[in-house]
Amino acid sequence: EKYDVPFLTLNAWVGLWVATFCILAAFVNLNRIILCLTRFTHDIFALLVSAIFVVNALGNPFSQVGIYHYFDKDHKSHDKNENEEGYSHIATGILSLGLALGTASLASLAMMLRTTTYRGYVCSDSSRTVFSSLSVTLAIFTFIVVDHFLFPTIKTETLNVPDEYGPTFTCCTQDCRTYWPDDCPDIDAPYWRRYFLIDLTDLNGNGWVPIGAIIPAFLAFILVFLDDGITLHLMNHPSHKLTHGDAYNLNTLIIGVMIGINSLLGFPWLVSATVRSLAHLHAMADKNKDGKIELLRETRLTGLFVHLLMLCSLLFLPWLKLIPVPVLYGVFLYMGISSLNTNQFYGRIQMLFMHPSRCPETPYTSYVDRKTLRFYTGIQLFFFVLLYAIKSIEITAIWFPVSIAICIPVRRFLLPKVMARNALVLLDGEDHEIEKFIHDLDIEDF
Repeated sequence: EKYDVPFLTLNAWVGLWVATFCILAAFVNLNRIILCLTRFTHDIFALLVSAIFVVNALGNPFSQVGIYHYFDKDHKSHDKNENEEGYSHIATGILSLGLALGTASLASLAMMLRTTTYRGYVCSDSSRTVFSSLSVTLAIFTFIVVDHFLFPTIKTETLNVPDEYGPTFTCCTQDCRTYWPDDCPDIDAPYWRRYFLIDLTDLNGNGWVPIGAIIPAFLAFILVFLDDGITLHLMNHPSHKLTHGDAYNLNTLIIGVMIGINSLLGFPWLVSATVRSLAHLHAMADKNKDGKIELLRETRLTGLFVHLLMLCSLLFLPWLKLIPVPVLYGVFLYMGISSLNTNQFYGRIQMLFMHPSRCPETPYTSYVDRKTLRFYTGIQLFFFVLLYAIKSIEITAIWFPVSIAICIPVRRFLLPKVMARNALVLLDGEDHEIEKFIHDLDIEDF
């Protein structure tokens, strides 16, 4: 609106430039930068993504998203039912809170069945595996039933799904520059939906757009590249015991091609999903009592079936409208919280409030003094808060990708100057480096 440029056209040009940058990055092996990443950046980014899931589920203070906002009578979700007799936004808020917390709790409980110590016919190994694998699905269906059958008179927000498959941008007129009904409330019905393919020449007289799109595209490329690279690097961590080789450049190439295609069609960009990727990995793993992975089943079939089911969901659009949004908030809450268990940074934040004698025994708590531990955690916490603030404030959000990138030189060049090498190895090293350090230390003591 500020530059009087059609959004989808500008988005398409930005996406095409992002695709170009991704393809070039793949061919010049820019992913060698990703291989320089360590747990320092991994944990900050992973905790940031988890925090976004949790905050957006409970109530984002910077947007009208989350359970908290259902208690606001002016929230847009109440517009549809506010004139109905007996409608109460407080009742809706309370039920929404119950649905979200119930979904998250039931999913967590079902997931814990995999490692429960109870035995018997109901809790046999096979039944526990089935229940834990379907934990999220069971929780969703359970609380859909609770919402529609136990509390039919309390109206909650449900998914806003179109009646048929097609672009959701409905046009006021033939040129499709205005959106129905927001821009033309006096028209009873839309003229038509926009075409699938975006018209790259629809610049509204702004010939600078194809070149000017390079600037936002470069910033978007940094975010896409780091998001994709960090997620793939997290997935390929040695502790996950993956046996197949990595393919950073191929992954970047495919991401770039798909972003280009989706931009031309006006679809959302294809990017990595850190929390869901890690959730999928842990769902395919067998763990010991300490939570460490002993065996990981590597298969492409689960990913294939997930996306086939997503495709089949187009046949059930009317049914998707029955899903309460608070139930999905519960899923987001569960995914955000469940991913915290493997985050060392989050564990050290908890240790800041623990008595030293109560801290879990780990290599860094055993061999690193508490002052150094707090200093290192404080630096990570500073970057975490900084990144979340930059992301959340509209005027600074454009610099969010650059802020993530700054974490790399800080860890690589600054921290070694202010912290001992041994402390960095124990806090930020790979497992084999930590084991070697402890082994050498034991030999010296002997």
